[in-house]
Amino acid sequence: MANVFVGLNAEYSRSSDKPFEWAVEQAAKMGYAWFEPMVHFGRELMSEAGYFHTVSMFDDPFRIKDACDAAGLKISGLQSHGPLGRPDVHGEYIKLAIRTAAEIGVPVINTDEGIKAKWTSEEDDFVLIKYTLREAAFVAERRGVKIGLEPHAQYSLTPDGLDRIYSLVDSPAIGINFDTGNAYLCGHEVYPWLDRVVERLVVFPDDGAGGVCQFLGNWSEWVRKRTEEKAAAPEPGEPRRPARSAAAPSAGHGPLSKNEQNRRRQKIATAEERILVLEAEKEAAVTAMGSGGASPEELQ
Repeated sequence: MANVFVGLNAEYSRSSDKPFEWAVEQAAKMGYAWFEPMVHFGRELMSEAGYFHTVSMFDDPFRIKDACDAAGLKISGLQSHGPLGRPDVHGEYIKLAIRTAAEIGVPVINTDEGIKAKWTSEEDDFVLIKYTLREAAFVAERRGVKIGLEPHAQYSLTPDGLDRIYSLVDSPAIGINFDTGNAYLCGHEVYPWLDRVVERLVVFPDDGAGGVCQFLGNWSEWVRKRTEEKAAAPEPGEPRRPARSAAAPSAGHGPLSKNEQNRRRQKIATAEERILVLEAEKEAAVTAMGSGGASPEELQ
């Protein structure tokens, strides 16, 4: 029986101006057991100075493992997003991410096709994506690391588009990291899309007790049941990988109406505005405390 656990991505702390180790410690304090660190290629000022949550892959990878071990967190995967359609940008990055993951026993790295180059055609882009993904898969296969493709950018934000990217390279190292938030925001019904990819989700062993599926939300029980149902009654002769020209979703499973898409965007915009107001209030309170203009009791 598959087990599905909820984890936290390090990006939750990106507005905190704190280093990676702080993000790990806070995740543990909040009660999470699984954590997804975010890595970057090369060096950059903010993380080196301790103001950002990403870790350079030029550092010893055990910096990541040691911090998570100390906090009692298990690493579900490495956030390694970059443009698969731009090998000059993401080619060496994703291969180093795979080697980093393998060295510290991380089973999955996540990525997507990224924002395309301005001058390439769609046909060009899929050739470039295939090249980058095939090179990465060679590295991942021999190390037992999974590459999770996420619905994230211009081509993967539809079920057919994500399937098309997945089908470019036939490799057991390639699976789907289904981002329910992105699926929702791009105007598609989440459950039918999830049903379409459930057997290709990046799932990996957890001490022999089952599996861990890398996405958040209220989907865990549904995924567990669907995985069990499909395992109990597999469709005979069903290919592991979908055809490149995947069938259109059945009625009711297609894109949402423009009105529904706009309603969802407005709901998110309202929440974002509220967050900005709260951040401004917090900053004003901290400033007032620092200047002696108000006591902590007055600010409560």
